[in-house]
Amino acid sequence: MRLAQLIALLLPAALCAQVAEFRVRETAGLRRFGYPVRARFHCEKPPAALRLLDEGKAVPAQFTPVGDGALEIDFNVGLGPFEVRRYRVEEGPGPVTGAGIDVVESGEAFQVRYPAGLVFEIPKHLRGFLSLVRWSELTYVGSGSRGLVLRSKDGAEFQVGSSRPPLDSRIVKRGPLSACLRFEGRESLGQSGTVKTTVEMEFPRSKSWVEVRWTVEDPDALVAAMETDVGLLLDGDPVLVDFGAGTMVYAALRNDSAALFQADLPSTGPPSWRIDVAGGPYAAGQGNVEGWAHVMDRRRATAIAVADFARSRPVTSDAISVNSRGGLEIRRNFAPNGTRSLTFWLHFVDMPVHVGAATSPQSMQTPPRVEWE
Repeated sequence: MRLAQLIALLLPAALCAQVAEFRVRETAGLRRFGYPVRARFHCEKPPAALRLLDEGKAVPAQFTPVGDGALEIDFNVGLGPFEVRRYRVEEGPGPVTGAGIDVVESGEAFQVRYPAGLVFEIPKHLRGFLSLVRWSELTYVGSGSRGLVLRSKDGAEFQVGSSRPPLDSRIVKRGPLSACLRFEGRESLGQSGTVKTTVEMEFPRSKSWVEVRWTVEDPDALVAAMETDVGLLLDGDPVLVDFGAGTMVYAALRNDSAALFQADLPSTGPPSWRIDVAGGPYAAGQGNVEGWAHVMDRRRATAIAVADFARSRPVTSDAISVNSRGGLEIRRNFAPNGTRSLTFWLHFVDMPVHVGAATSPQSMQTPPRVEWE
């Protein structure tokens, strides 16, 4: 064999040296359509030199340096119930990702813009949490919400982003497949002291949701509860809600009424849950609950899902409450000692929800699992 022929045979293998291998496993028995997946690994190669192969075929993927020599891959999967697919990261050119998500930064805010026209606006100080969610002619949130709130053990409330100095805010990922914003700093709890808070907001291009990962470093157990307050814009009467409790429980809110879905986790024994509507008992039970809700008017639907809803200590209770004016609150209460964290999703779609979302709240709570070789 001539030397030139030998080089031609060996060159593709040299250019496509394998970097890492992993599997993506569907564990919840759900069909996944274009579902976003994140995987993190250590690699010294530059992100632009890498590509992702799905069962040997190169697929669109986003590689982002996240510090300490780590890279995060963002990509989308289509999986059947309990299906497993194999992926490989290697050196070489990948396919073009096409029109993608983008983050535009102004003096006061970040705007996350989707190619289909969806826009999220987040203030850099994070007070109020979401200042705009708009898709086509529909606007989903209004002004005046408290946003993220810490409640001290004496019952006082402290709005995240109100302390000085302001939170450090930065763009972690700019797209095209996923955008991520990070906010961190110390929050004052008045005379009790301060705690460090970190909020990461992830926006996948393939879904119209924001995933919020909020942690608080609280070694002195100053924080008794973490709360999220969002003002949803709703038109007409009634406002329809359903909750993922022991089974799905639905209700119609009229005449300035409200619904509360709460699960309590005792120090021993199974959790108990209840749903109150218009101030009175509506449904109740015992055992683990899924911990999600839909809030719907004639045109809009917002899906809310909370990770590990009342599943383990130090959480003592989790709650989702909604009123007919659009007030939405997520609240997590804590025992005196333990990690303070809250992860939740807000998914904004049009009606009917089962068509507009194409993804259930249960799927957000149980993303496909990444297993490294």
